[in-house]
This record gives sequence, structure tokens and C-alpha cells, in this order.
Amino acid sequence: MTAREIPPGDWRLRVYDRAPADGVTTRQHPRVAERRRAIERQDNRCLYCEIPIGTPIWRHSKTVILRLNWDHFVPYAYLARSPRDNWVLACHVCNAIKSCRMFDTVQAAREAVLPERIARGYEAPKEVLLRLGLAATENPWPTDIRLASHANYHSARLVSERVYLTACGLEVARDSIRPIASHQRRCTRCIQLRDVPVVPPAATA
Repeated sequence: MTAREIPPGDWRLRVYDRAPADGVTTRQHPRVAERRRAIERQDNRCLYCEIPIGTPIWRHSKTVILRLNWDHFVPYAYLARSPRDNWVLACHVCNAIKSCRMFDTVQAAREAVLPERIARGYEAPKEVLLRLGLAATENPWPTDIRLASHANYHSARLVSERVYLTACGLEVARDSIRPIASHQRRCTRCIQLRDVPVVPPAATA
């Protein structure tokens, strides 16, 4: 962000807190101690794709090295300040996709960021993690839903305010969802197509 002059007494001088005496403010990077804590807490892995920073991945047959970005989990545009516990490690790919969108949870952010990342041609995070022998914690299909006209229920994720996407490729309006009964079974296509948790190769030997 380009530094801008702020008039004396402006409310932003109080909110930003770190404004210098000359009245010029810019977005701040986390301090060195905060960076070390965040890197240790996240094990030097992006909060969203969970791939270690500096890992080479594929995009359209070309190699991309994941660069470190410092991300405000709650966007700076909303807070207008940089509290210490809001800094997270993100790779430059996920940070660009997340942008200034607001999410209630990390899982909700992953459900929005990861499909778009794959749609842009980047190698699927789970494939990268499997190659590195690392485990992923995200579940891309966390919700079970039943359509009004279907006997089976599906694994799905919320892709917009009113629409779910199932693992088998159906787009479902929220108004079409019905409660799941105990006798119903999961859609076999969802079982076949949904992602399963990545297990490190050493654990399967």
C-alpha cells in the first residue's frame, strides 16, 4: 500500500497505533519475534494449502517455488491495524487467492481457496503433500447433505451463500436440502470421488 499523509488528529492515527510522528502510515510487517512464533507454530507451512514455504510445485508444466507471504487472517481492510495474533504464514499463491475475503474459520478459508487454486492450474496440495510424506488436515467435503429428490445423501461443501457442491459434481441449492434419515446411505459416487486424508508413505509401509 502506498503511504499517504494523514491529517493531525485523524482517527486513523489512533487506530493504526504505529503511526510515526510525521503522520504517514503504511501496512506493517510482523516484528521479528512475531515472525519466529508464526513460523514455529505453523511448522513453516502455509495455513491454507499446508505445503511448506519454499517447496517447488507444478503449474501448467512449469515449476513454481512457493514464496512466503505474511497474511492478515482477518483482512487488514476490515481491522485497519495489525494485531499480533492475526498474522499467519501463507504461500504467495493462497494469499493472492484469499485476498481480502473474510472467513469465520480456517476450514472455511481452505474450502474457498483450495478449489480455486486447482482451477488456476496449480498442482493439487494433497498430491504435493503426499510426495513430501506430509499429512493434510483439511477436509474438502465436510458436510453431509440430502437432496429433496434423492434417497441417498452426499458429501458436499458450501461454495456460495446459497449453493452446495457435492463430491460427485452436483450443484445443490440450500433450499433443496432435506434432513438425513438413519436408513439412508451415502452416495457411492461421492465415496469414489471425494478426497481422502493424505497418509504419509512411511505410515502405509
